[in-house]
Amino acid sequence: MAQENKKQDNVVFVGNKSVRTYVEACMVQFDEKGSKEVILKTRGKFMVTAINVAEFLKRKTEGKIAILNIKTGSESFRAKEKDRDIFVSTLEITLIKT
Repeated sequence: MAQENKKQDNVVFVGNKSVRTYVEACMVQFDEKGSKEVILKTRGKFMVTAINVAEFLKRKTEGKIAILNIKTGSESFRAKEKDRDIFVSTLEITLIKT
């Protein structure tokens, strides 16, 4: 169980805050918490923000942070008001400290 909590500790969920906020969250994970990798998770319209965060970190750290893996997928949920399944795209970007 302790290992599961540690795995989730390096995940940054990207939503509607600014790119800077998520960049700072990633840097805290890398620098203060000593994580070797950080996973950006997002879905729907926030995927652009996650991509911008990853590219900003890669570019501004001069190669000290790199993109290790990108996973795409989709999730479905039941929309009560429309009484049908809705599918939303998902994105996971794994960043690694080199």
